[in-house]
Amino acid sequence: MTESEFLSLALSKYESIKSLNGSATFYEHEKDFDDIWTTLGKDVLAASVSDKEGPKRKKKSDDPLRYN
Repeated sequence: MTESEFLSLALSKYESIKSLNGSATFYEHEKDFDDIWTTLGKDVLAASVSDKEGPKRKKKSDDPLRYN
């Protein structure tokens, strides 16, 4: 994941965070803030893991039973 990809993910959540100022109670503000950051964390983790290649030392077998 590059810095620009991370910043684009964070910017996508900025308006949601900015809109939290209109929350009626602190509990709602905190709950919505937590939901936004949890979602952002999942998105960042998914983006950083998806850049990885598959296992380089994958086990290979000529046994046809292992492929079923």
